[in-house]
Amino acid sequence: MVGFVQNIPDITGKQQTMSQHQATCFVAERIKNYKYEETKEENTEKMKTNKIIAHHKVTPVNLLESESKSTKEKSGLKLG
Repeated sequence: MVGFVQNIPDITGKQQTMSQHQATCFVAERIKNYKYEETKEENTEKMKTNKIIAHHKVTPVNLLESESKSTKEKSGLKLG
């Protein structure tokens, strides 16, 4: 599971018991990796951690739009 969306009574105004609680889970498959930051492993006697040493600006890509264009290209439709 990647995440979930739930019904929040303060927002929706719908009150429910725990057995009636509404939540929707969703999954995803990573099709593109982004290098948002670089880390360096640090080991001490007590613990092992990773320290962020650099941040990278990454422009997000609308994967649904890219997939739609790719599908149209494969089907021979002209993009306009």
